[in-house]
Amino acid sequence: MSLTEISPSAVPSIAIMTDDSSSDKWRPNVIEKMKALIAEHISTREISIILSRFAGEVISRNAVIGKARRLGIPLLGPIKTARTRTKPVKPKVIVDRPLSINLKPVSAPKPPTLAEVVANPKRLGILEIERGQCYWPTNLDGVTLFCGHPTGSHEQSWCAPHRKLGYAPPGQRQWRK
Repeated sequence: MSLTEISPSAVPSIAIMTDDSSSDKWRPNVIEKMKALIAEHISTREISIILSRFAGEVISRNAVIGKARRLGIPLLGPIKTARTRTKPVKPKVIVDRPLSINLKPVSAPKPPTLAEVVANPKRLGILEIERGQCYWPTNLDGVTLFCGHPTGSHEQSWCAPHRKLGYAPPGQRQWRK
């Protein structure tokens, strides 16, 4: 069947939505009711329910917001009452004199040396190792285990001795051929 054989009555009509086609629900009395409800600081959800009952057809929350914006009516939302008011801001404490606290600097624990790491391997399996532990692989009788010493940071994968062993500055790298 070609397009010329199709009768116009067989093709369903398509309604194009314009402001004029949807304006039948926005009659002047509905708009006045909407303005009055907005002035009472009722939520747009509640306004849409009230207007739907008033107009006799469904008016969505988004339709209320859109119409209010097109008419230039500001939607202020509910007025804050004593119950909905935010917590008061605490005033800042002002100190007249500087505080003097004698704190001794806390030194970070020394990372283990490579000799200590090799002498004391933790040898953790893949399911036992956690974040913040060294992921340097070791092979023990065909089973791959991991170093497991602390890395000093959750962002690092290797402990300090293995990091030193596994990283060479760009000028000192030797590539395999």
